[in-house]
Order: sequence, then C-alpha cells, then structure tokens
Amino acid sequence: MRNALVDVNALPTNKYNDEKTCSELVTATTYLKRMQLYTASSAAITSGFIGSGRFGVPLAKDKIEDLGNSVDCLPVAWRFKAMKFGEAVISVYNPQSKQFKDIQNTADEVPDSGCSYGLEFLVWLPSLKQFVTYFMNSKTSRLVAPEVKDRLGTPITIRSNLIKKGSRQWHGPVVSICSTPFEAPNQEDLLTNATKFANPKESEVEEAEQTSSRAQ
Repeated sequence: MRNALVDVNALPTNKYNDEKTCSELVTATTYLKRMQLYTASSAAITSGFIGSGRFGVPLAKDKIEDLGNSVDCLPVAWRFKAMKFGEAVISVYNPQSKQFKDIQNTADEVPDSGCSYGLEFLVWLPSLKQFVTYFMNSKTSRLVAPEVKDRLGTPITIRSNLIKKGSRQWHGPVVSICSTPFEAPNQEDLLTNATKFANPKESEVEEAEQTSSRAQ
C-alpha cells in the first residue's frame, strides 16, 4: 500500500480527465520494432537467442520474438535506407545525398565496416498484430527486395532459403504470394503509419544499439 503524504481525494483533478485518452497517450509511440532474418554470422545465434535461418523481432538485448523460418506479412510502404553503425547509428534516406553514397560505397568496398544499404519496408505482421520494419540490406536480400516492392498491399510469405556456394552457406529470403488468409490492419492506422514511414527526414542519428546491423 502506498504511504501517501496527503489525502489524494483532496488533490485537484484535471478538467479534461479521461482514462481512455490517458491510456492511449502514455502508450503511444513512434518507435517501430524491426524484423530480420538471422544468419550464421549473427551474434544472436551464437548467443543462443534464436536459431539460424529464422526470422525474429528483437525485443531486448537478450530477447528475440522467434517468428519461425517463414513469415506471412503485408508490405504497405518502402523507402531507401543506408545505415552506419558506430558510437551512434546514422540512418540516411535520400539515395542522392553524398552521405548515402559514402555509406553505400563503404559497405561495398570495406568488409565488416558497420555500413549497409538497401530497401526498407514497413510490413504488417498478423501474427503479432503490429507494424514492423524489414531492412533488406544484404547482397542476397537486395536482389529480392524488388519482389516485395512490386507486391505492396498484397499478402506475401517470406521464407528462409539456405544458399550454398562452395564451402560457404548462408540464408536468404524467398518471396511468394501468401496462401493463408489473414486479417488486414485498421485502414486508418495503415495509412497513418505508411505515410509517415515513406516520408522520413533526409537523415537521423540515434544512440547505438548493441545489436547486429546485418539484417537480411
């Protein structure tokens, strides 16, 4: 029981008091979780947080929502994106800017540079009933990204595919039309989220997360 210093019933109340509005306001956020395909190079796999070749949504540094090796989703918006990890995370959305091109060139030329680029999508996950981002920034996923872009507004299934080349092997995404019906998100929420996602600032800087930048 709380040890109150004064009688709470004697304190003034807000004239606009509305519990529903209060609940919506304090839980509202512009933060979007991300979905990624985890491959053998991911620290999350070596740490045992998720298996190789599985899609997941990071919830915390040591907790990942395991979505399995295939995901049904609805892509609703896309944008260009280049990222640079360091003391801070730099995200650039204008592909014509010098900053974007510098990150792109570094990603192509310098191994393990902490730089990446590609198309990023906003997708609705019916299994979680929420919107998440999906950054297709590896060499393999960049080739598949146009298939997702061409299917905006259409339910799709993204599967994990094991690719072997000589002694190397890794997982990449494969896209197909979803054969399992699922409920669409609220249209107002969809348009609000999609419009904001597709029209970002030219760039933004945020505090670095202790997570891998190698989304697939």
